[in-house]
Amino acid sequence: MVLPFQPGGATDAWMRTVAPALGEALGRTIVAENRSGASAMIGADHVAKSPPDGTTLLFTILTYMQAPMVFRRFPYDPLGDFTPVGQVGAAAATFVVQASTGARNLAEFIAAARGHSFSYGSYGTGSGSHVFSQFLSDAEGLGMTHVAYRGENPLILDMLAGRVQCGLVSHTSTREHIQAGKLRVLAVLGPKRLLYLPETPTFLELGYPALFDWDGVVPLLAPTRTPAPVMATLADGLRRAMAQPEIVRRLSDLGLDAAWTPPAATQANLEAAQTRWAKVLQVTGITAE
Repeated sequence: MVLPFQPGGATDAWMRTVAPALGEALGRTIVAENRSGASAMIGADHVAKSPPDGTTLLFTILTYMQAPMVFRRFPYDPLGDFTPVGQVGAAAATFVVQASTGARNLAEFIAAARGHSFSYGSYGTGSGSHVFSQFLSDAEGLGMTHVAYRGENPLILDMLAGRVQCGLVSHTSTREHIQAGKLRVLAVLGPKRLLYLPETPTFLELGYPALFDWDGVVPLLAPTRTPAPVMATLADGLRRAMAQPEIVRRLSDLGLDAAWTPPAATQANLEAAQTRWAKVLQVTGITAE
């Protein structure tokens, strides 16, 4: 099971929760492997070009689809080169800032950023973390500098060290630092407040455009042309793994809105996400080289 990011982030924790449960359901040992780089495209491309026999799977967030559209470079077809095994949940991002900025809400951060040369970090160029942070910077005239990382963990370490002042990241990766007072969460990217952050408003509540209702699909994918009987076995294994209350509880504790979705519905969710992302890029005009 390939994750196209470095170890240590939220997606890595989700994969390492799902992989053994799926292995147990299938009666097989599943090896978790991190193949990071090129904003998830290296790991995704590896899986897309692997033998379609069900032995190599991609556990990912939507960056694998988003980045090629931002770069306008497609080493693989995000929809056509993969077949969904299923979806394990949906994920929202949180806008987190370094406590030394002094900001306790988004308005205060905007005011502080206008008077300083702030940088924001993302877990990859072309990701939602990059595009929505840049959209915020452009909309508010902040002129923030983008610093791209190969995953959440190095981004958060640099945020703690003060090398970047903010970023859109998972709450899973920042929770202990927020509790320690080193980081502050100011807003949620998504359609609703999070159960574990009931006091934190969404960007929508703060008056930002409807594009900020974005929340991410978390699919498990196989190379296209994987035989239907193999796909059926994998899908049933994932269904049984996600039927375990302990697995759902652990994923929920890790900040994932955990719920199994069958392959056909996952495919529909991915197609809808691609359409929505194209609209985001059309409105923001953000591209990368």
